[in-house]
Amino acid sequence: FGLLVLDGVLVRRVGFADRVGGELLGPGDLLRPSEHDGEEATLPFEATWNVLTDVRLALLDRRWSERMSAFPDVSIALTARAMRRARRLANMLTIALHPRLDERLQLLMWEVADRYGHVHRDAREVRIRGLRLPA
Repeated sequence: FGLLVLDGVLVRRVGFADRVGGELLGPGDLLRPSEHDGEEATLPFEATWNVLTDVRLALLDRRWSERMSAFPDVSIALTARAMRRARRLANMLTIALHPRLDERLQLLMWEVADRYGHVHRDAREVRIRGLRLPA
């Protein structure tokens, strides 16, 4: 299966020429960093991983898969996580295509709040443990 993020935040940066995009990943995301399909793509892009906070990963290898074969609901749940990640990437593409910067930022903040936010009576607060933004 790959690696399951248990805790922490990282970014997968993908670029071609001088254009680079990033995907924010955190708890619950399923990763396969060893599979970089840029070498096989018609347009060879670069992909890098940047760890933003301490990250804990679970290795979901063949041995794990064999042990879990008696529990098909686990594979179904992991597939659902992969599908959510694909939908979030589609949302990010739509946000990136917005012509106005202020609207893109507002949409991005709502996307991050939906993922990492905590609802309070009058606002939604985003706390990512261990993340320190530069001053």
